[in-house]
Amino acid sequence: MLAGAAVFLGLVLYVPFLRQLFHLSVLHGLDLLLCLAAGALSIGWFEARKVLRRLR
Repeated sequence: MLAGAAVFLGLVLYVPFLRQLFHLSVLHGLDLLLCLAAGALSIGWFEARKVLRRLR
């Protein structure tokens, strides 16, 4: 299910017809990197929190 959402998002962002339909613009490299870093950071801190709670 997560892969399907990622594929749909990629299509909406990079297929011109779909991008215009949803009134979006292309993510540039730095924007995409920032989004991926924010996602990784949020997952990382949550996983670290789960490990710390398990150790208590």
